[in-house]
Amino acid sequence: MNIQELERRLEEWKAPSKAIQMMKELCRAREALLENKTMISNQLHAMEHSAGQNTMIIKRLKALILFIDKQILQTEKDIKAIIKKPSHFLSFRR
Repeated sequence: MNIQELERRLEEWKAPSKAIQMMKELCRAREALLENKTMISNQLHAMEHSAGQNTMIIKRLKALILFIDKQILQTEKDIKAIIKKPSHFLSFRR
């Protein structure tokens, strides 16, 4: 088989569907949220075990973790919704 025959057999590249693109973006956003939560949880742990605990910072870090948790849950809901009905979400694309 030569190169010309292979080229004839190759299918034209097609961009991923908007639903797939949206899923990738949501998965990246979820991953970033999880990384941020881990970072802030580590800061909270360090602050709670330090000699000079600052209760205001501890309170803010806990609130931030709760906010990130809500964002993670919403992102996961969005992902599940796209899996169930991808065509519905195409109209919400930027």
